[in-house]
Amino acid sequence: MKKEHSLILKAVLQNKSEKEIREIDKILDSNLDWIEIAGIALNHRLGGYIYKGLNTSQQKKMPKEVVKALELLVRAQKEQFEENLEEICKVNDALEEAKIKFAVLKGAFFGCEMYEKGTRRSNDIDLLVYEDDLGKLDTCLRAMGYIQSNMSNGEMVEATKKEKSRYNQMRKKLDFSWTPTLKLVINGKFVDQYTFLDEDYYSLPSKKQKEKKQDYIYRIVNEPWRLWSGHTTTLVLLV
Repeated sequence: MKKEHSLILKAVLQNKSEKEIREIDKILDSNLDWIEIAGIALNHRLGGYIYKGLNTSQQKKMPKEVVKALELLVRAQKEQFEENLEEICKVNDALEEAKIKFAVLKGAFFGCEMYEKGTRRSNDIDLLVYEDDLGKLDTCLRAMGYIQSNMSNGEMVEATKKEKSRYNQMRKKLDFSWTPTLKLVINGKFVDQYTFLDEDYYSLPSKKQKEKKQDYIYRIVNEPWRLWSGHTTTLVLLV
């Protein structure tokens, strides 16, 4: 593996071991193609991870121009995140008032819960709702100024009825099960599964949810028949 690629992969790790920190220091002391590193970082939206993932002494080993560019990028991403967060809170209040069940997915959620502000870049807000609530959702979001639209000459133009119908037909044809499911496979044979977005599970109090999840994990880890020697055990996450 190229040194440049190795540096990126190690730098973006959230929790680094002492060994990984030493390896990063060693790579930074070598001759690196910073144009390639910067290009990969920007192309794959890794700039914030790299900037936040390297300590002060490590950043001093980088070209000042690269550090400054990453610093400005993180600052811009932080401002954008704060604007998105403000909008998420407004949407959250509106959907709760309309009694629409929903979950915030991907970047918006990760940016709030898992990373320091400015680390991640997120340009939109992804929501998961029940299909039966799509009509109420459309009414609610329209009242807030949102429309189903396309970009035309730098402006957002509402989609035509034909375009909206095309999206709806596509959604119906793609008859997938979108529920994330953890399946336990031993020696190629399906044994058990755990569904994360089970409606019954999410109707339980948070304490009961935790107990149910821990019980499942305990059974996987501790039941003897799951740990027979010589058996190949696989956990498969289906999304």
